[in-house]
Amino acid sequence: RELFFALRDWNRQQAPQRPLRRLSQMIPLNMRNLNHDGIPATNVLAGWCCNRDLREFEDPEQLLQSIHDEGVFLRSSRLPALIVLALELLHHVPGLIGWLIKRPRSVSTVVFSNVGDPWRVVWNDWPTTADDYPIFGNITVREVNSASPLQSGNQAGFTVWHIGDALRVAMRCNPQIFSLEDANELLDMFVARIVALAEGHTAERRSQAAA
Repeated sequence: RELFFALRDWNRQQAPQRPLRRLSQMIPLNMRNLNHDGIPATNVLAGWCCNRDLREFEDPEQLLQSIHDEGVFLRSSRLPALIVLALELLHHVPGLIGWLIKRPRSVSTVVFSNVGDPWRVVWNDWPTTADDYPIFGNITVREVNSASPLQSGNQAGFTVWHIGDALRVAMRCNPQIFSLEDANELLDMFVARIVALAEGHTAERRSQAAA
């Protein structure tokens, strides 16, 4: 939701003469189940195009609930897995997938990837330092970075992940469209909304505890 609002505000700031009607986020979904134990998530991925009309932004809480409900439905129904099955069928048509890939067609405004905790896979299987940093042979891993790939036609990709109690946010932009200053400004707008949301929840919990 906060990325939707950041994109809306960014577009209003950059192109006030061209009002938007809809925004869309392409969200990669991990479609693994118990039969995929040991298989990397990148091998069983599908995409969710989360589309919203800007009129829905007038009620932030309802917008958040609708995004949540849609995500729960897609995961439980495994409907996005049909995309994977369709690609398998298209693979039998010689040259068709290659032709589709070369067509520069955008199906979403941005890509948004929630990686979760990338350290989770190593905590129990690898030795760690006294500060709990994983050790791989003669290498100690102290930091993890991430960036979303840009699909054909998309101009920006956002990634969020967390390590311990720290939430990390990254963005990759098309350098032919965004200057470094523009990219930093858009990322700052998104981060500012996350920080404001977190501070609001913290203040709410404190007031509840005091009551």
